[in-house]
Amino acid sequence: MMLSKTRLFSAVIVVLSLLLVLGSGEIFVRLVFPYNTPETVRRYSIPYAPSIFSKHRLKPVARIVEEDGSKGLGTKKAHERPLHRFYINETGFRGRSFSVRKPQGIIRIVIVGGSSVFDANARDASDEEGKDWPHLVEGMLKRSGYSQVEVINAGVPGHATFDSLGRLYSQIWMYQPDYVLLYNCWNDIKYFRVVTPEQPLITLFSPFREGANPFVHYQGYFDELLCNFQLYVKFRNHYYSKKYQVGGEGLIPQDNYRDSYTPYGLQQYRLNVQLIVDACRNIGATPVLVPEATLVTANNTPEERKLIGYERQRLTHDALLRAIQDTYQVLREVARQKGVEVLDLTTKLNGRREFFIDAVHLSDRGSQEIAGLVASFVASRLKN
Repeated sequence: MMLSKTRLFSAVIVVLSLLLVLGSGEIFVRLVFPYNTPETVRRYSIPYAPSIFSKHRLKPVARIVEEDGSKGLGTKKAHERPLHRFYINETGFRGRSFSVRKPQGIIRIVIVGGSSVFDANARDASDEEGKDWPHLVEGMLKRSGYSQVEVINAGVPGHATFDSLGRLYSQIWMYQPDYVLLYNCWNDIKYFRVVTPEQPLITLFSPFREGANPFVHYQGYFDELLCNFQLYVKFRNHYYSKKYQVGGEGLIPQDNYRDSYTPYGLQQYRLNVQLIVDACRNIGATPVLVPEATLVTANNTPEERKLIGYERQRLTHDALLRAIQDTYQVLREVARQKGVEVLDLTTKLNGRREFFIDAVHLSDRGSQEIAGLVASFVASRLKN
């Protein structure tokens, strides 16, 4: 009898210890990591977000309000801590809130592109102090006496030029921008090897399929039940990321690396840029084409090549370098054709390891450098 009581006591201690560990882990995960479930991801992820004009939208997180996932209850939890210290305003763009109806006297500059414009490596100290380079540009201009300038960071991670075009004519035009800066090529190069007349751009994005994606759909009743615990969700995400080869920029293509790409991808990019220029002028904004700076050069060291994400474009180093240079040439040709300015940052940034954390995403020093160059360019135009 005594032995049985001892075993029962030991079992209770083990169970309580396990619950304590799991409870502590759950609290830690909720405090440190962003809250998510397949349900919350589905609302703002590719290709399930309610957006016709671009692959996805960003969820406002200046004040985070998250549904607890309980069916029929409709209760909510409010948290003041921003996810990853990124503040997303009500319009779905990074940074403090702004008046969507432009106040009189404001000079509004919108910068469109993907994650290199969003500047994910730069974390915000508060919703009033953006550390991303577009908002650093605004701060520099204001300190130089241009108090009427307002910069909107319209960069969305994952977006290519066709996404920026969609947001421009379906949303951004209503904000009456005076200048629109286009800074994007990396996400476009991802389709260069596969776009053909038989496989146009539209075919590369799958329609909604119920249950097909475990990141946005529960895999049964028990999976949905366990997703109430964020500790489980994080392990679940890690498992499916490994299983389906998901990287920082989405699903990793599994076809072979190529040393060339079709001409149609570059033609698609050219058309996108031309349409963006035309759309800017149609809404009364001045377009500026800005070649996207990169770590990729002909002379990258082995250490630098480890930082370059070849798996997304699925191109060899030489082919990737050619693709980047081809996009630069397209921007210069479109600029000459349509009489718009090119702000070329590449001569001062390209290949400079201290400015990049990978192929295109900037370090803190890189954010400061590009912000200074863009601010100087804009200031020189505002003087005229």
